Amino acid sequence: MTSNKTNNHHPLSSPQLDFWFDQILHPDVPLYNIGGYVRIEGTIDPALFEKALNQVIAENDALRIIIHAGESLPTQTFAENVHINLDFQDFSAQENAHKLTVKWMEQEFVKPFQLYDGLLFQFPLCKVSDNCYYWLMKYHHLIVDGWGISLIVQRVAAAYNALATEPKNYAYQDFIQNDQTYLESEKFVKAKHYWQEKYREVPEPLMVRRYAAQFQGKTIPSQRSILCLKRPLYNQLIEFAKENKVSTFHVILGALYCYFVRTCHREDLSIGLFTLNRNSAAFKKTIGMFTSASPAWFRFGTDLNFVELVQSISKELQKDYRHQRFPIGEINRQTGLHKNQIFELTLSYAKHDFDTHFNGNPARTFHLTNG
Repeated sequence: MTSNKTNNHHPLSSPQLDFWFDQILHPDVPLYNIGGYVRIEGTIDPALFEKALNQVIAENDALRIIIHAGESLPTQTFAENVHINLDFQDFSAQENAHKLTVKWMEQEFVKPFQLYDGLLFQFPLCKVSDNCYYWLMKYHHLIVDGWGISLIVQRVAAAYNALATEPKNYAYQDFIQNDQTYLESEKFVKAKHYWQEKYREVPEPLMVRRYAAQFQGKTIPSQRSILCLKRPLYNQLIEFAKENKVSTFHVILGALYCYFVRTCHREDLSIGLFTLNRNSAAFKKTIGMFTSASPAWFRFGTDLNFVELVQSISKELQKDYRHQRFPIGEINRQTGLHKNQIFELTLSYAKHDFDTHFNGNPARTFHLTNG
């Protein structure tokens, strides 16, 4: 990587700051490594791929973010004249090349980033055979979110396919300025009063800490379990939502409410809901870290039927979403609690567009986990 110059120092945006606080509590843990890999069916020219990557890096400032340690809070700069040399890994001559490649990517993915004074992404290209390549995308969550990653995939593919016809690009620095304006606005003050009123009390813990003792002083390891809904069932959920004038998201939340209320013997559910936090057409086309968590606290007891429940959830979220931009870190400071004391369960319900091709070669994106 070469970089000749950096811009002025900027504060971290509110979404970035919340993730930074959590990361520094676990400095050697890949807690916020995000990304995955793209499998490209067909021949790829590594030299052209490197040019495409560098074009997208040059045109999207979030990929050039450098975090710097400060006296109290960190700052960020946006490096200029960044050029990366493609990390090209050739597994094609080895037996079980697909398996070895995926294993190598999984091992690389969980290596922690050096948080300060360097780029916070890695883009190796792996050759499995003459007609199959894997592009590993590893990012720190401080510089990008899931929506932004899908934009990167689209733009690298577009750059590779036709370097002369790249769509208009948008700067993450515009969001930083917009975020600072919000923090000094009347909207921020109104949102602060709203959340103060809502969290005069705080929810009781949802989870029983059964295994905390054996991991004392260490980060409890995580696992991912995947449950796939069959399309006919999902279509039924969509139709049910339409019939009752709610969204499919509200129906899923209703199901979670019923499950935890019954299994945990309580009459409420506190859950963190990740929001897109891109409130303009330009921000929806900008690569960078926008996602924020909004705390939802549903206190409907057990007397409602399911239709009444999902409609009540819809109304409650309408009130919350008027103030969803308010940083979770500010709510924590108001209540004197940590994020996982307001909610221990989070839900991200999002559709990101990863459908693309590389010069006519179909590509499929896979997600990896950080634990």
